[in-house]
Amino acid sequence: MEVIGHSVTGKQSITKVGRQPNQHSINCNLTLISRQREAK
Repeated sequence: MEVIGHSVTGKQSITKVGRQPNQHSINCNLTLISRQREAK
């Protein structure tokens, strides 16, 4: 699966998933933030 949840393309990823858009976008954002912190 492609990485979905960018702040800019959040809406597009939500429409692609379709399952609980709000929760999904929040989870993606949290995972991206945690990954960025780990990368640093």
